[in-house]
Amino acid sequence: MRVTEAAHRLGVTRQALSAILNRRARISADMALRLSEALSTSAQMWLSMQNRYDLWQAEQMPRH
Repeated sequence: MRVTEAAHRLGVTRQALSAILNRRARISADMALRLSEALSTSAQMWLSMQNRYDLWQAEQMPRH
């Protein structure tokens, strides 16, 4: 499935979905709900994955 088609099915712009896929944007609560409905998953799963990724990113940063 192409990004444009997936974005249409999710009810978001191609740019918004592309930003998430290319790690330029986070998965919001609204997007988590859209993904959960479209993919028969839970919104909590998407938010949990986003939080784990955010934590991993923070751990990679040097601390002063």
